[in-house]
Amino acid sequence: AAYRTAMAEVAGRFERMQEALAAARREAARGPGQGLPEGAASFEQVAQRSLDAQEGLMRHLAGIEKARTAETSQAQAARNASPANSQELAALRAENQALQRQLGARAPANANEAAFRARQLEADLAAAEAERARLASRAANAEEQLEQLQQYMTHNIASYQKEILNLRRQVAVSAHRSTKT
Repeated sequence: AAYRTAMAEVAGRFERMQEALAAARREAARGPGQGLPEGAASFEQVAQRSLDAQEGLMRHLAGIEKARTAETSQAQAARNASPANSQELAALRAENQALQRQLGARAPANANEAAFRARQLEADLAAAEAERARLASRAANAEEQLEQLQQYMTHNIASYQKEILNLRRQVAVSAHRSTKT
C-alpha cells in the first residue's frame, strides 16, 4: 500500500515537472529575456529544479523499494523459518476440522431443540446429584456400621481367646487327672 501511494505521488510530481519543463521550453523558445514575466524562472533554473526533484524522488523510491524488499524477505523467512510449525499448524487444522464435524453432528437444529436438550441435561444433572447424595449417605452409614462391627469383633475376640484358654486348661487338668487314675 505504501509502495502504491509513493508511486502515485511520484507520478503526480513527474507530471508537474513535465508541465513546468514544457512551460520553460516555450519561454526559452521566445529567446533570452523576451516575454518572461517578472519573477519567472529561466529554463536552466527550471531544469535544475527538475533534476533536483527527480534525484529526490529516485532516492525516495530507492528507500521504498529497499523497505519493500526487506518486508518481503522477512515474510519469506517467517514462512520458511520452521517447517515444524507448518506441520503442527496442519495437524491442528485437521484436529479442528474433526472436532467441528463431531460438534456438527451433535449441534441442535434450532432453538427449541437446544432448549429441550438443556432441560433434559438439567433433569439428568438433578437425578445424578440426587443419586450422589443417596450414595454418599449409604457410604456414611456403611462406614459407621463397619466401625461398630470392628469394635464388636475386637471385644469378642478377646473374650473368646480367654474362653479358649480356660477350656484348654480344663482339658489339660482333666487329661492330667485321667492319667493319674
